[in-house]
Amino acid sequence: ASLKSFVACIALKPVLSVETSDPESIYTARLKSKFQAYQQGGAGECEVLLPLPPHIISLAELEVTVNSQPSESVEIRGDKLAWFGNLPATPTPMTISYAAVGKGIYHLQPPPGGVLDTFQIDVTAVGSDVRMLELSLQPTSYTRGNGQTVYSWQYNRLLFGRPIALDVLGIAPIDRLG
Repeated sequence: ASLKSFVACIALKPVLSVETSDPESIYTARLKSKFQAYQQGGAGECEVLLPLPPHIISLAELEVTVNSQPSESVEIRGDKLAWFGNLPATPTPMTISYAAVGKGIYHLQPPPGGVLDTFQIDVTAVGSDVRMLELSLQPTSYTRGNGQTVYSWQYNRLLFGRPIALDVLGIAPIDRLG
C-alpha cells in the first residue's frame, strides 16, 4: 500500500523478565497509529507493515480498522506486523494499535513510495531512555520530565527518511548491580 499520511504514538517501557533463570531486560511497545493508505494504480490487494520488537514475546490488545470497519487480516512476519487486504485507489483511513512485549532494536521505517504529506511520530521512553543508532532519522524535538522522554518526528511532505533505530536502554537486574 502507499500512504498519504502517517501519525503514531509509541510508548516504550523497559521491565525485567519475571522468574527467569537469568533476569533480562525486555520492554513493552505500545503503538497507536492512524494513517491513510491506498493502492497505487487502482483498487486491489496490498499490505501495510508496522514495526514489532525483533525478539517478540507477546502481541496483545490488537485493534485494526479499515475505513472504520474492524479487520483481522493480520500476521506476524519477523519483526513486522503485516495487514493485508484490498484497498481502493483513493486514500482510506486506517488505524492499528497493539501492545507488544519483546527485546531488541525497535525500527521505525518511513514508508517508501512517493511524497508522504504528513509523517508524525511521538515516541515516549517511560522510566528509562532510548539510544538512537547511527544514521537514524533525527527527531525534530524532544522533551524530558516526569520520568520520561518524548521524542517527536514531525515532517511534512517527506520524500525520504532513514529508518529510526531505537535501542531501548533496559533495567539492570538488582543482583548484577553489586
